[in-house]
Amino acid sequence: MHLDKIRHIIKQGESLHVEFKKSQFDLNKDVFDSVCAFLNRCGGHLLLGVSDQGDIEGIYDDCVNDILKNLVINANNPNKLNPPCYVAAEVVELEGKNIIYTYIPESSQVHSVNGKIFDRNEDGDLDITKYPDRVSLRDRVFKTVIPLKGLDISANEGVNEGVNEGVNEGVNELLKAIEKKPGKRVPYYVSIMGIPEKTIERWLKQLRDGGTVEFRGAPKTGGYWKVK
Repeated sequence: MHLDKIRHIIKQGESLHVEFKKSQFDLNKDVFDSVCAFLNRCGGHLLLGVSDQGDIEGIYDDCVNDILKNLVINANNPNKLNPPCYVAAEVVELEGKNIIYTYIPESSQVHSVNGKIFDRNEDGDLDITKYPDRVSLRDRVFKTVIPLKGLDISANEGVNEGVNEGVNEGVNELLKAIEKKPGKRVPYYVSIMGIPEKTIERWLKQLRDGGTVEFRGAPKTGGYWKVK
């Protein structure tokens, strides 16, 4: 891909279609969560050697080939990613540093990584394995349809409603977790729900803005409580 295009993607930041991973020494453990989520959703750009904030950290020179090899080989390994997929990745140099870029296409199949199914939600990957009924409704869960002029908008309402239901259910699950274990912080909810930190923070903001939960205590020692 042209370097200007890659710079533009990085400048736009992480989103439904863009994911950054530092991977300076080795592949991040959750790289294939994102690969799986992109396959199951609408495809996306994966960049290794870039921080979450979009800073070009670079991959260490003596690690580039191993990281590239591990990415391509594991993507084609059904014991890792099932069904497997072919990944065409390239090493590019930006600001004098090496990064790896690849585009993961949308798939017509439902993929899993290490037995878990992931979906893409804005700038995070959602583990939806515990909702097997959603997998059978793949067109409603994995696909967000944006109505265009001249198309029957009513035909898309069920799809968007299904996606929104998935997000709302996640928020409700988080609220239940806060009720059960009040005073906990973001890392706790990440660990018990298997949801990316960014997604948990976004859901917490939604709950705070709605006056449902509040943060009590000092920034480093406090936690979240449901507002009675």
